[in-house]
Amino acid sequence: EMLVLLDAAAVEADAYVLFSALMSTCHLWFENTAHITHDGDNSTALAKKLERIQDRLLKKEDPVLHAHFQKHSVAPQLYALRWVRLLFSREFPLLDVLVLWDAILAYSPNLDLVDYVALSMLLVARQPLMMGDQTSTIGLLLNFPHVSDIHLIVQKALF
Repeated sequence: EMLVLLDAAAVEADAYVLFSALMSTCHLWFENTAHITHDGDNSTALAKKLERIQDRLLKKEDPVLHAHFQKHSVAPQLYALRWVRLLFSREFPLLDVLVLWDAILAYSPNLDLVDYVALSMLLVARQPLMMGDQTSTIGLLLNFPHVSDIHLIVQKALF
């Protein structure tokens, strides 16, 4: 039965099925249309997600770092948009990305761990982030510092 699962003739079909399943969960991250809610909020799903990461999760976990971001006008759209849409594939080496994806996909089919991976990344890079102004902070977030063990990011995200 394992040979059926690893059939080279079916790679394209398998890839399509997996990609379709992934996109059924995160397709709203790529839409530019806002969905107006009952409270009048007309933000996109992705904008809400990014604001949740910075303005709820980070503010609760590290209010000092959150205040630093506010002081220097570091909006989550400037760095986390790429993180989330590309599932961190530009921030880490391929083998580390595969570890992250395993954790994200194993945790929940709704990709709920993505928010906490982003939060974990902010917490891991806290010290150099706190030393910068707006330009250097955004620069650091767009060129994320090397992480010697990706499992540290995963562990922080899970707990």
